[in-house]
Amino acid sequence: MPERPHRLLIVCSGNICRSPMAVALARLHADRLGVPVEVDSAGTLGIVGHPAHPRAIAACWERGLDLSDHRSKALDAERLAWADTVLVMELQHATSARALAADLREDAVVTLGSLCGGGDIADPVNAWTMRPFRVARDEIDRCLAAWFARHAR
Repeated sequence: MPERPHRLLIVCSGNICRSPMAVALARLHADRLGVPVEVDSAGTLGIVGHPAHPRAIAACWERGLDLSDHRSKALDAERLAWADTVLVMELQHATSARALAADLREDAVVTLGSLCGGGDIADPVNAWTMRPFRVARDEIDRCLAAWFARHAR
């Protein structure tokens, strides 16, 4: 029986900017490298059913990635139980995840920015220009490349 794909849950605050961009980028990396993963996302603020932010959609569209079907989901214990790895944008998101699922393995939750030498990935949600969305997209992309380099088979 074949091994199931690795399950990757990507978490940010509202699930309308960073994590939707990260899902699209993760799927792109997985396809390019032939890494079997299932990718999902959620937000710690409990926002449900909202589309991705228009500037997040535009930033991904610049890379040929379509976020138009995205709808936000709330982080919950069920999603955390589904995941093999939880990539968070901020340390605060890791704290929220552990509060919802105290039995999470210590190594299951990873701050995405730490994979490429940084800390938190800044939330561009209140930015009035495209630049912060592009910066977040590119930082997420670099850090996901590092994650996939470690997990490529």
